[in-house]
Amino acid sequence: MKRTPCISALVLTIFFLNACTCAKLGKFKDHSDNQDYSWIASQDFSCQASDECCNQLHLVKGDACYRLAKAKQNEKDNYRCAVRELEIGIAQTKQWEVDHLNLNRAQVYENLCESIRNLQDLETGAAAEQLAQKLLATSQTFLSLEPGNLAAVYYLSSAKFSLLRPCVLHPENCPTLCQNLKAIDTELERSMPDAVQTKYRENFRRLHLDIDGAKRSLAECH
Repeated sequence: MKRTPCISALVLTIFFLNACTCAKLGKFKDHSDNQDYSWIASQDFSCQASDECCNQLHLVKGDACYRLAKAKQNEKDNYRCAVRELEIGIAQTKQWEVDHLNLNRAQVYENLCESIRNLQDLETGAAAEQLAQKLLATSQTFLSLEPGNLAAVYYLSSAKFSLLRPCVLHPENCPTLCQNLKAIDTELERSMPDAVQTKYRENFRRLHLDIDGAKRSLAECH
């Protein structure tokens, strides 16, 4: 009986924290509806993964940073913000569709992959390679969750090709380079007919041309 007040206090505290987190989310959504992404990106907040609405806070902030970066606003910092916040939001999200709520898992993963890839283009050396590895792992998970998704296929193929670039420059160090390039190209070609009428048509075409150029530079791939 003596523990009851403590338990009640704990329940009230959790309820209060959840209410504050969800109230913050409401403000985030209002600013997002008004396309005030700079305000959202500038907000700091603290919540636990178990808190109701915490995952959505991270997803909404990640989306805001992504939109700002795509609009060429402080690209590097905003892509870093997008990657960080979207990764946290994804890790915390256990249900993507609940009642009337649909968080659109495929779009969130697509935006995360695009953020990683674009941030990779802004980095060099070890940092760029680490992001290529991150893109590989993220796109593999994306494709496993959304089989056949064209964005997932593209980003996975792009990550694989990016990681082969050192081999393209020094093929003598990579005896299986031709085989690996052909494997990536085969995956792309399998999905290219489905991409023709989508926004990924040009992405598939350019990546295919890059891979084809790499193959033509190798005598054994002709």
